[in-house]
Amino acid sequence: MMNGFKESWITNSIDFETVCWAQNKGKELASGTDQLSTSQLRKFFGELRRIESDYERYKEDIPLLTVKLAYATGRNKKSKIKDFYRYFKEMDKAYRSSDNKKESFYRMVKIIESIVAFHKFSGGN
Repeated sequence: MMNGFKESWITNSIDFETVCWAQNKGKELASGTDQLSTSQLRKFFGELRRIESDYERYKEDIPLLTVKLAYATGRNKKSKIKDFYRYFKEMDKAYRSSDNKKESFYRMVKIIESIVAFHKFSGGN
């Protein structure tokens, strides 16, 4: 469990505690001079949406999401993308523990969508 993240949010169900966690993470990513840019977040989120649009066709791309974030983290050393990378790794670990269930992937997308929304709400550029 990292920073209050619970694996059950991915494997079982999302609840109000999940939303509070996402709100805190979105706010953290939008704060400071090293804030994560909205374009970085949206680019990654767009990739999630592409996979979600046809899960059976694109599910083999899910393991590559970590690679894409690792690359973005390496390119942007002064950004909080490293923090987002760590959050995603926890979610990905929970997804894999669910035997890669489609419903678990959809919950992961919803949680990341919540982080994106709260990041923007908190003033993310």
